[in-house]
Amino acid sequence: MTRWILLAAAACGGTDAAPIDAPPRDAPPPCAAQSLAIGRCVTDAGAACTGAVGEARRFEPAAAGADVPLVVGPQGSAMLVFAVATTGIVAGDPADPTATDNPQLALIVSRAGAELALYRGRMGFTDQGGQQVAAGLFAIVEDTGLDGVALAAHAALIDRAGAQRCGDWTFVARR
Repeated sequence: MTRWILLAAAACGGTDAAPIDAPPRDAPPPCAAQSLAIGRCVTDAGAACTGAVGEARRFEPAAAGADVPLVVGPQGSAMLVFAVATTGIVAGDPADPTATDNPQLALIVSRAGAELALYRGRMGFTDQGGQQVAAGLFAIVEDTGLDGVALAAHAALIDRAGAQRCGDWTFVARR
């Protein structure tokens, strides 16, 4: 497979193709500003978000080391579901996930410093108690022995005006 990629890259004029079987990237360095809070995604009833159609989602702050449930999503995948909150950004349009005015958001989940899962996309934020919130960030994971494991999340966003926010949070995955 790698040989085919190198041949394709050479045919396109490139000869410096990187191997695709590289080890996982290291987790990003800790965020100095901590201007983006990462927490749990919960429904209005306080239950963990699952991705069900019509589910009302909100941000719930949680202390370091708090539990985040492993849920089975609508397509049968194991997921950790997060929400983030901040202030002072261009919020975008929460009703349109493809709106170009939505902030770009990346959330990386890591275990012992190695990347385990990634959520990346444009997300519109809503107002929740004076904060701008994005809830329902679904990080698909392989549920291979994650129950009770300490993990870390790192999130970074940039809005259309160039405002940047980031944050880190440690938590424990729970079945």
